[in-house]
Amino acid sequence: METLSPGGVNKVVAELGKGLSEKGHTVTVLQGNPLRLASEEIYEGFKIVRIGSPLETHLHSLNGKLYFYVKKHLKELDPQVVHLHGHVLVTPEVFYAVRRIDHTIPTVINFHVDAFSGTLGRRLFWNLYTEIDKNVAKTATHIVAGSNFEADYVRKTFYVRDDKLTTIPLGVDPVFQRSSKHKKNRRKNEIRLLFVGYLIKRKNVQSVLYALHELVHNLETKEAHLTIVGSGPEKAHLLHLAEELQIDDHIMWKESLGQAELANEFVKADVFLLLSKSEAYGITVAEALSIGTPCIVADTTALREFTKEPGCFGVESPADPQRVARLILHILENKVEVGPFSNKIRTWAPVVHDFEAVYQNVVGT
Repeated sequence: METLSPGGVNKVVAELGKGLSEKGHTVTVLQGNPLRLASEEIYEGFKIVRIGSPLETHLHSLNGKLYFYVKKHLKELDPQVVHLHGHVLVTPEVFYAVRRIDHTIPTVINFHVDAFSGTLGRRLFWNLYTEIDKNVAKTATHIVAGSNFEADYVRKTFYVRDDKLTTIPLGVDPVFQRSSKHKKNRRKNEIRLLFVGYLIKRKNVQSVLYALHELVHNLETKEAHLTIVGSGPEKAHLLHLAEELQIDDHIMWKESLGQAELANEFVKADVFLLLSKSEAYGITVAEALSIGTPCIVADTTALREFTKEPGCFGVESPADPQRVARLILHILENKVEVGPFSNKIRTWAPVVHDFEAVYQNVVGT
């Protein structure tokens, strides 16, 4: 994927690159080039090298050319640690290239696995991914998971020992932290809902639309409005569904917002909703809670862990639109307090520190 694009995995790579560079480390990110951007770029102190390939958009992120780039340039890069991200075919591609050239280089892996197979194509490849990654996990130096759910999945599916596995909850940008400036000004009877994320089937955005329909047409809350921030292959379907449900006039669609603009959307929202079928973490929930916005999430996979935080509510998956709608009204009528939080809601600085500790440990082994 593209490191500078929205998305949980991209955000982790970008924030680690930025944070580690600020601490004096030299960081190079090797990736494909699906957006055909510059082949090399310095961003926030770290270097991005993009290796384009005709394969990468067709074979589940298998690049092909990255193997040869690593083979040619690994000695020049001279890494003390190689950190791989993703439960996709580019991970074993680069992993085995590094192992073949110099098996003494420590390797750390974040699979970012959400345990949802998605499309038919992905379902067909899911077992293949799992078998390949079992071998990758077996020979990797260390594995990092973003949530207890993911750690448990990796432990059971890839047969990873506890002493080889670390759970590091992810972070939020300081711009999302609550401040006195973050005050919600809304008209009487107005309800402002928010979804932020990549518009794919796994995100289950249609359930959010059904809940909005319930509010508008059955509970007669005519001032209910939903903002959807994101793009993706499901957008056309969602636009059509909104028209069918006669709620299109109640939805605002936005894309590609900067951090400050996105933070403002969280501030304005009365309730943030993420009803995904599966999440390895759910970083947008952490952002919403951090800024002080109540959340409703699907009580499943890693999202379940957020329901322990004050101000975050879980609903069974698949979500019942009527129950979600009534929960929204309950949150507003009772002026639900958000926080104080556990260590799960924090900025990126301590997250980078935790990853740095992992690197120091594997370099010493």
